[in-house]
Amino acid sequence: MRKALHCSPVGLVGLAMVGSLALVGCGTDKDDPGGGGGTSKHKVGGTVSGLVGTGLVLHCNHDDLPVAAGPFTFPTEVEEGATYAVTVGTQPPGEFCSVARGSGTMGDADVTVAVTCSSSSNTFTVGGTVSGVTTRGLVLQNNGADLAVASGATSFTFPDRVADGGEYSVTVRTPAGGANCQVTNGSGTIQSANVTSVVVTCTPGPTSVIQRWEAPNTAGVVQDYTRTREALFTGSDGAIHLLPQNEPRIDATKGFLFGLQGGNLLNSPAAVSEAFNLWTAAGGTVAADALQAPVAEGGMTADTITLPAGASLSTPVAPPNLGVAQAAGVILGQIWIRPTAASGTLTFSFSGGTSAVDFSTLTPNAWNHVPLNGFTTDGISGGTLTMTATGNLTFGAWGAQLSQICNGGDPGIPMDPLMYDRSIHDRNVDQRPIDVLDLTTPVPQSTAATGFCFSVDAQPYDGLAWNAPVTYKRALMGWLPGGATQENVSLYLTGTYTVLNKPTGSLCFYVNGIEQAGSDAYVEACGPVPANWSPGSLHNVKGCVSADKTARVYADDVEIGSLLRPPSVIPNLQGGHVVIGNTRQANAPVWVPDPSVPWNGYVSRALVCSESADRATMCR
Repeated sequence: MRKALHCSPVGLVGLAMVGSLALVGCGTDKDDPGGGGGTSKHKVGGTVSGLVGTGLVLHCNHDDLPVAAGPFTFPTEVEEGATYAVTVGTQPPGEFCSVARGSGTMGDADVTVAVTCSSSSNTFTVGGTVSGVTTRGLVLQNNGADLAVASGATSFTFPDRVADGGEYSVTVRTPAGGANCQVTNGSGTIQSANVTSVVVTCTPGPTSVIQRWEAPNTAGVVQDYTRTREALFTGSDGAIHLLPQNEPRIDATKGFLFGLQGGNLLNSPAAVSEAFNLWTAAGGTVAADALQAPVAEGGMTADTITLPAGASLSTPVAPPNLGVAQAAGVILGQIWIRPTAASGTLTFSFSGGTSAVDFSTLTPNAWNHVPLNGFTTDGISGGTLTMTATGNLTFGAWGAQLSQICNGGDPGIPMDPLMYDRSIHDRNVDQRPIDVLDLTTPVPQSTAATGFCFSVDAQPYDGLAWNAPVTYKRALMGWLPGGATQENVSLYLTGTYTVLNKPTGSLCFYVNGIEQAGSDAYVEACGPVPANWSPGSLHNVKGCVSADKTARVYADDVEIGSLLRPPSVIPNLQGGHVVIGNTRQANAPVWVPDPSVPWNGYVSRALVCSESADRATMCR
């Protein structure tokens, strides 16, 4: 049984954020005295053709309407100016029905919708060719269904099929990056074949973009990437690779990965987490460097551990005050284990918490990544991590780690291989979580008279919520005046540690005019993360400041916050440069305890634009 979305006012979430506008759909009671104060209402109806059997139910918000072949009318009328959307709520058995002309804004006359049905095996796709799409942002629409078209695409096909004899109508819902996109051969009737003749042509239009960066790089923009620790990353071959310092982690579709590394609190200054022969043994033995580690580079080796029942290995855990983990709260752990048999249990204990690894759930003679959960810290004390065997165990081990990815907050996801970090006692690893991309090409155009916008396409790491309780702010993008190492402009997400009573999980745009004004004059706008942004999902975050010194912040082009502070002075971005994934240069003199951490997710595009009146859709 196929289910469809309900009829609802377009932009419901966004409108709810920016004002208490009256929202009226197909389900508004026409006898409600508060339903518009006498505004005219009209009917939504149409005709069903090709339906042979029974069971078709059409849907429009609060109205479920069982229909047969022939005309139909929804019982609830719609006010002029309100939106409507007719969908198939339940498909008839063995048949498939599609809706044409089913959504829009009610005008001054009744609406007629076309519903066409055919055999379930007699449905077809609608697609064609596309040209001139040089940036992301193009969204096509057919019969109310959206299709995002990737940058560089040359063809497209809508996933929603259309019944034989049904109508199709392809339009441009959102152009790509300010381009002018036109559709030819966009409408017609399905005639027992897939449609491949729709042509979408995009040409460059007027643009407010001053500087553009798209992962992995944009021609004409020089970038300098800094990460002060080794890192693991999953390659296109599916294997886990060890990347040296300053080598970026780039996903082909998601962009640059920033953050996730919180330092490893295990081991004394003489040992790193892979050297289990330096742990303290109580009845067990360790054969050092006996195995190849589960990473593809670096000549890394792993140890073989033999623990009779009741035997243990233990190692010191550093106090969380070394510039990495700085707060009381959750400690996450991980280890790679290669068991020789699928029996027995290995129990890890730290600070009153335990995490048991049941070897019967692991794959013998293969590397298994094992998250360790259930640990906390008081934010002051160190301690000891101990592994104890239940049953006789022989296994390979590599990469034990305890750290705080969210600086004490619970990220809501287990430790991931990409969160791996070497010991903070390793003298070759900077304790500070520096992970930043510096666009060293200066901003080429003055913004003194226009104001400006920052726009970022980003997503938190897989499973990580946009408003996860990370202690410090997570920075998406910043701007630094020439010669400076700390930002004057930043687009960021607040953490649980905030000042000026900014709520946790707020998207903020900060502009400081101190370089021009000679005083700490700034403007900052913040707004809540939209409730429908799911963990790990891709969205656009944008901050704009206008010539009248009003700052605004947007979530997917919907304004969620603004602030006017007249004493502020708007900086001219020309000659300064942009940083991505954080708000400091790598050589900034203060990183810790400065409350700013890398983004902890992916960034695929960042734009600097001159500000214009059409703020909601500009700079995309």
